[in-house]
Amino acid sequence: MQGFDIREEPLDVCRQRFSDCPWLTLTQADFMEFGYSPVSLIVANSSLFFCPQPAFPDVWQRMIDALPAGGIFSGDLLGVNDSWVSSPDHDVSAFTAADVDALFTGFEIIYRHERDEPGQTALGRSKHWHMHTVIARKGAADQGLIRTR
Repeated sequence: MQGFDIREEPLDVCRQRFSDCPWLTLTQADFMEFGYSPVSLIVANSSLFFCPQPAFPDVWQRMIDALPAGGIFSGDLLGVNDSWVSSPDHDVSAFTAADVDALFTGFEIIYRHERDEPGQTALGRSKHWHMHTVIARKGAADQGLIRTR
């Protein structure tokens, strides 16, 4: 199992929390630097949208290439109405519903939810959340598009 973060602090927390898991490899890297090796599950909750928009297409392709047929992606993508999209303090990637559909061409959508509402950050700050949460199974290369909602 692999995990990465650009900041050392979250990695230290994980190293302590999972100290008895010798099969866990943690790396300090950003989305563009990380070496995506083959995995059957990618979990990108509340993280992937911090990949800057110009780098996102390459990062996304590398992630999806790491998933074999039948592999699962579970994660969140920021929507265009999110308050961080227009904030100079955040360099994020944001997507319309149609953009999300395009990203998951060739996947079976297991779960999809769009949240577009006021809320709070983990630090208790007010913000407007617009998020697409998706769980999807990658189809075989020779299969046609599988789509459910």
